[in-house]
Amino acid sequence: MKFTPSAKFLSIARSSFRLIERRAYFRKTTSLSGALNTNDWTEATSKLAGIPEATTQIEYGLGQFSADSLALTGNDVNWWNANIFDATADEYIECKLELRIGDDPNNFAADIIPYFTGIVAKKTIVPTESQDSYTFSVDTADAVADQIMAEFVSTRYYDDNQGGVVLLNIPGVYVTSTNTGTNPVAAGVHVITYDYNSGVPQIRYDNGLWVKILADGTFLIGNGTDETVETQQLRIKVNYLELSRAAKEREEKLILETAPADLPSTWYSGISLHGMLNAIYQKIGID
Repeated sequence: MKFTPSAKFLSIARSSFRLIERRAYFRKTTSLSGALNTNDWTEATSKLAGIPEATTQIEYGLGQFSADSLALTGNDVNWWNANIFDATADEYIECKLELRIGDDPNNFAADIIPYFTGIVAKKTIVPTESQDSYTFSVDTADAVADQIMAEFVSTRYYDDNQGGVVLLNIPGVYVTSTNTGTNPVAAGVHVITYDYNSGVPQIRYDNGLWVKILADGTFLIGNGTDETVETQQLRIKVNYLELSRAAKEREEKLILETAPADLPSTWYSGISLHGMLNAIYQKIGID
């Protein structure tokens, strides 16, 4: 966003004396793609113990600005509970800080500069009842991205005809369920390995027993080295004629952000850099 200052702003900025007025606003939203100049923000300037400056720096050689996260103190717990911190679990709490400059309290330039934007880290909201206040942190989009494991930037290639998730690295195999009952797959990253070195197709889940594949069908595979100690199981569907006959192992990673879940995700494949960036922004919450 390019800022084009007015003549009055430039005149005041170049003077030896100037006033800087800062204001703080918050809004609850399910998307971080909303414009900064809409009227759905709630001003909280008078409810903050102070509005800090924001430290910015430019990354050498990249020409990319970044900003530090902020620590804020909000006064009047009841006001924050009623107006800002009543956000639902699916809502973000955005924060923006604005400033304007003037040469006396009655003469400010009309230019409004949003000099910081971020997202309230809900887990940092801590009340101090004796002081009728909250302390909390506001993270930049960069900081939010740092908290998201790259493994979870994933997708699901689903084949309606086969009724399962496609394993691109293991043709002919589809995951139809990761929640088979008593031993659902745990959250995290798991590995399905396919092998034909023995001359017979076989497949296993994590470090579990190999299961031989001799025909089309559905198979239950688990993580136990002994069938009696399996703690996780998933169901796959196999199209025998599509299986690779190459003498090398093939692996596919399965990702479950939460468990139990009916189906897993896999990492992106064959996607452009632009498409990958869009996926990353969407994971942060920016559409």
